[in-house]
This record gives sequence, C-alpha cells and structure tokens, in this order.
Amino acid sequence: MDQKSEEQSWAQPLLIQDMDDLSDAALGASNLASTSSSFSRSLIKNYFYLAWNSSLGYQTQFNDSSNLKQKRLFLDSLLASSEQFPQWSTQRIVQWLEVWLEMPAWYVAACRANIRSGAMLANLGEQELQRELGISNAMHKLKLRLGIQEMMSLSTGQMSTLDRQIFADAVRIQGELSHEWIGNQWLPSLGLAQYRPEFMECLIDGRMLTSLTKRDLRTVLRMIDHFHRKSLVYGITCLKQLNFDRFELERRREVSQTSNSGSFAFKLSLSFLDVVVWSVDRLINWLNSIGLQEWSKNLLDSGVHGAVLALDADFDVTAFCLVLRISRQDSQTRSILERELVSLLRPYRDLLTSSRDDVIANATTKS
Repeated sequence: MDQKSEEQSWAQPLLIQDMDDLSDAALGASNLASTSSSFSRSLIKNYFYLAWNSSLGYQTQFNDSSNLKQKRLFLDSLLASSEQFPQWSTQRIVQWLEVWLEMPAWYVAACRANIRSGAMLANLGEQELQRELGISNAMHKLKLRLGIQEMMSLSTGQMSTLDRQIFADAVRIQGELSHEWIGNQWLPSLGLAQYRPEFMECLIDGRMLTSLTKRDLRTVLRMIDHFHRKSLVYGITCLKQLNFDRFELERRREVSQTSNSGSFAFKLSLSFLDVVVWSVDRLINWLNSIGLQEWSKNLLDSGVHGAVLALDADFDVTAFCLVLRISRQDSQTRSILERELVSLLRPYRDLLTSSRDDVIANATTKS
C-alpha cells in the first residue's frame, strides 16, 4: 500500500480496517450501509429477531431521568415550532447546547457572547470555531457538527408530518445516549471501562459512535489494543441493531440476568438467545454458574462481552481460554468451558451456518 492509500485508509469511518469479519456490519453511516452484504444483514437480523420476546418487556429505572425529561421537553418544543435552525436565536441555541448536547459551560458562555443566530453557528469554519467558541478539541468539533446536522434536518420544512415525527423519534432515542451514559454505563458494560477518561474528556455520545475512525480511536481515545477496538465495534453493532435505544438494551439485559444455560426454565425461554446483549458482568456470572469462578475475574477490562461471543465466529474456546488465562495444561477446565460455550452459542452458530448456506445458494443460482 502506498503512502497516499495508507493515509486515506486511516480516514475511513466505522473502523473498517479493524473488522476483517464484520466489515459489512453497517454501524450507522449511510454511505456504508448500502455495501452491507446480504449475509451480514440476514445473520444479525435473525439474531435480534429470535433473541427477543416482546412479552418479556418491563420498565427500567435510570438515574439521569431529570436530564432525559429536559431533553424531551426541548425536543417537543422544537417540533411544535416552525422555526428552522438558521433562524434560531441565541437563547434557543444556548438552550440546545446546554440541554440537548450537554456541552461544557465555557462553550455555552462563548456562544451566548458571540453567536447571534443558527445560521451564524452553522457557517463557522474550523478556525472560527476555535476563535469564536474556543473549541480546539477535534472530537468536540465533531460533536457540534453532528448536532447541527441533526437539527438542520429536523427543523427543515421539506419533510411530511409523518416523516418528521419518525425522524424526531430517531433523534430523541439517539440523543438519550449522552456522553455520561456512554462513559459511566455503556463502556464498563463492554469491559472497556479503562477508556472512560478519554471518552468523557472528548464528550463521546451516541451520535458520534458511528463517525469514529481508527485514527480517532488510536490517537485521540488511546485505544491501541486491536481487540479492544474490535470489541467496541461489536458493541456499536449491538446498539445499532436496537436502533440505539438504550432502554431496550437495558430491558433485554435485565431479562437475561436471571437465565442460565443449565436451567430448564432457561431452555424454554427465548432469553438464551440474547447472549448478544450480555454485559461483561453477565458473562462473569455465567462463568461463575458453570464453576469457573477462579478465572471469571480475568474478564474485567478485557473487552469481552456478549456481542463479541455472539457475532464473532472467530472468538472460540481457544481465544476465550487465552483471555481467562486458563493454561493449556488445565485440560479439565478447558473441556468444561468448551462444552458450555458450544451449548451457549449453538443457536448463533446454527444461524451463521444457515445464513452462509443461503448466501452461497443465492450466488450459485444467480450465476
């Protein structure tokens, strides 16, 4: 690869360079969604369709309910208004920065002092963002740009009432993935809590996840480890398949908390297929339930979570033993893990085989 090609590869979004086996995951960017293979789409769709019985749903409590209420009220007021983003006043922009984007106070103060309209804010260049608002962090600029794009699309008068409401619902759901939730809840649930300081400093929220590049992860967020980057991508894939609905994710995780592969009730329920949403804590509990308490603690900060097990066909018992630090000489423990892991993931592996066969058959027919 020449130097120019290598530089271009660094700029590819969605970490495609890290996803040899999940390059078609389509983590959210529309420019890559069309390239997703039918195999990946059908496989992941089947995972999530089979994994959830809606009759099991219930309410989950969160400690940021006050912030969420303010966000919803702001969005409701925006939808009730015919005012487009370029026409926004300084007061509305400040409210948007504070409530919706949760930007730091010094950015809000700079905006209050220097920005007179939404049009003025939207037209600021890179250097002007730093001069007028004091924004020098590249991730903070990305957050603001994505937020502006979101509001420009939402406030346009070109959509029908129904389309606008559908888009607003998507904006609301993704807007609830604040950088506080990403850093304090989501990253730890993936076994990636060690990256919390960098993610929090960069204000990484849900709308930014699918725009992160390999360079962003390595140089800005300091995620050097290849497997950890891969783990993050599988976590994003899981979120995307749930339409970035954190409440749906937590509901499904809560249901799966009480299900273990050895129980009869577990085998009768659909929740055994929901390994894909398991947090690292849930995975540790599962290891404890099969008698591997001595090794389960090694999963902490490992980046191994349910989506990795369910969606990465290459993550087998050998890879798992390596993470758990089970020696090659301990054949008994390795045998237990292999037996239980095969049983746990059989539905996913069956779908993998079935979907691959379907793709091959379709390709043969077309040729």
